[in-house]
Amino acid sequence: MTAAPRPDHPRSLEALLEVVRRRGGVRMAIAAADEPHCLQAAVEAARLGVATPVLIGAADGIGRAAQQGGVDVGDLEIVESGAAADCAARAVRMVHDGRADLLMKGSLPTKVLMRAVLNREFGLRSRGLLSQVAAFEAPGGGRLVLLTDAGVNVNPRFHRKMEIIANAVGVARRLGVAEPKVAVLAAVETLELPAMPATLDAEMLRRLGESGFFGRCAVAGPIALDAALSRERSDLKGTPNAVAGAADVLVAPSIETGNVLYKSISCIAGQDLASAVVGAVRPIVVPSRADTVRTKLYSIALGALLSKEPE
Repeated sequence: MTAAPRPDHPRSLEALLEVVRRRGGVRMAIAAADEPHCLQAAVEAARLGVATPVLIGAADGIGRAAQQGGVDVGDLEIVESGAAADCAARAVRMVHDGRADLLMKGSLPTKVLMRAVLNREFGLRSRGLLSQVAAFEAPGGGRLVLLTDAGVNVNPRFHRKMEIIANAVGVARRLGVAEPKVAVLAAVETLELPAMPATLDAEMLRRLGESGFFGRCAVAGPIALDAALSRERSDLKGTPNAVAGAADVLVAPSIETGNVLYKSISCIAGQDLASAVVGAVRPIVVPSRADTVRTKLYSIALGALLSKEPE
């Protein structure tokens, strides 16, 4: 008999919502909240008890966006603010001062928000590297898979990849995966130098994993996407390992690879995802303008889970 999933180990994005509802929501500051889909997700998060949104921006603009999105924000707190940089600063200060647990991007450019996040006076800097971690449901369902980094680190060198993996492993553990299986992606499963330098990084990261550098987890690399997600395909290729067909974390070699994979999951496979930027003092929800309302809601839930102390 298959053991029932633990309540703190969500196997789907809907289950993730339920875990956050059970633990209780968080207070969320939305910078430049005058964006219809963002408001739809925020209102739904409030209804479900996942988050209590604080809308930062021009009240009239927020009102128009709410009307466009067909939602009522009358019960939500609005903090009047003007330009995008001011919205970002106010939202980040709110989180910095402990008046909010989670930061979310609205209509402003990501670089404007991140500039405030990295402000030395009131920002959310930590000693770690910022990286994006996204979650999606594995082919066939039954579990969540993490993808990193599709949105922050453009062409990370080896030492940054070490931190990217550490961040993602931390997220996996917060999702209830005690010993995450990490797949360091490449186009092939062999060293190919100098043509494919990512394969050398993957090999070195695998050795680090074997040494215990990332704690209790298995690291495989270089490994292609099909082998990471399908044991059958890995066996056909003759490249079986402890991660094959069961990867909990997919590590992209560059932002181009990660971003294309993220958008393929959404646009081609038609799946929603959840994503958050981690490595700061608090998690940050930085949705793409093209993300669905449901993806934005799931991202709020992931950020809410990560902003709470583990039970």
